[in-house]
Amino acid sequence: MMHRLFTLSFDPYHCVELRWGASGEEREICPDSNPKLKWYEAEQRLRNQSDRTYDIQMGFDLDDLNRHVKGTGIDQPPPIDIEALIDSMPYQVPLNPMKPVGR
Repeated sequence: MMHRLFTLSFDPYHCVELRWGASGEEREICPDSNPKLKWYEAEQRLRNQSDRTYDIQMGFDLDDLNRHVKGTGIDQPPPIDIEALIDSMPYQVPLNPMKPVGR
């Protein structure tokens, strides 16, 4: 899932393959029409943005997304390191309650 994180579609009108971030052969079975696929591609910059900007109205049309108007996201997704995120958490539940968590 980490490799698909920024390709997962949040649009409920997209096929399940796009909602799960499929690519290649897996994506080819998506029954969505060409206009829906254009929306999916244009929304990529929004998917790359991990934080929502609440000061921007989100009523973008396809042309706005393709022109990269203000608020339509970022070109590249931020780097992610799930292992470092988990390691930085202040408390971890031990998998074995009889063995304390330690480094």
